[in-house]
Amino acid sequence: LTGDLTVVTAALRDGRAEVSVRRAGADDWHALAGSPFPVPPEGIETLHAVVVAAIAAGAP
Repeated sequence: LTGDLTVVTAALRDGRAEVSVRRAGADDWHALAGSPFPVPPEGIETLHAVVVAAIAAGAP
């Protein structure tokens, strides 16, 4: 996906987090490749920030 994206990071009960993305204004969500991810000791906010930074930098 390209363009303006919305990223959601949702905690799962097993200590991982599902990361989903969609184009701004779209209805369909897509799981980010590799998701779910382990939540680091720093917390889900840190995971979300790392994912958003990677997407902004053009990570596949």
